[in-house]
Amino acid sequence: MRYASLISSNDIDFLSTLEAENGLWTPDRQSEVYSNGVREQSYGFCQTNAVFHSDIVYDDRFFTDPEWQLDQCWSMYQGGVAFYGYNNRWKVKDRFVCPN
Repeated sequence: MRYASLISSNDIDFLSTLEAENGLWTPDRQSEVYSNGVREQSYGFCQTNAVFHSDIVYDDRFFTDPEWQLDQCWSMYQGGVAFYGYNNRWKVKDRFVCPN
């Protein structure tokens, strides 16, 4: 959480998005979403989808370097990737207090 705050300059919307995506803040968490009995292949802090972002998820650093993974989340966030958590960040936004 500290590193996410650092790289985003305390962007509360980014932090809230991560919280809404993966409330446990674990870099290896897999999505709990199932479709037709198949578990979604989304992983990590921002639930990066392995189908759409295979270059990130299958990079050796994804599961071994949490800061690298958060850098990818920040880059995708800045690039406009549509995260489920972004549209639901309002539900968890009050959990954060960040300095200006």
